[in-house]
Amino acid sequence: MRTPLLYALLFIATVVTTSCGEENYQQSIDRCEKLMVTLCEKSAATCAQSSYQDCETVFRQQMNCGNAIDTSSQYDRCIADIQNSSCPAFDMLPSSCANVIILGNP
Repeated sequence: MRTPLLYALLFIATVVTTSCGEENYQQSIDRCEKLMVTLCEKSAATCAQSSYQDCETVFRQQMNCGNAIDTSSQYDRCIADIQNSSCPAFDMLPSSCANVIILGNP
């Protein structure tokens, strides 16, 4: 009788672990997308020759948010620094944004 109970517990642990992992990956993807929106909105609003669509195109060419698996502890600082910068660009992000999105294969 212990064997079915053990299998049931292992199944539940696997489902919970898989579900939590998927939520973490989705959160990382969402945070990557938020970084792009923050950067491109600020860039379009403050840089003379920048449009949101141009920024988004460059961002997506350089970073595939679908492969985001985590974010660094500097993420919130990076977002704040972008919002406080005068004319952010993807190739000249604040230093707090270095390696802020961790890419891999979820």
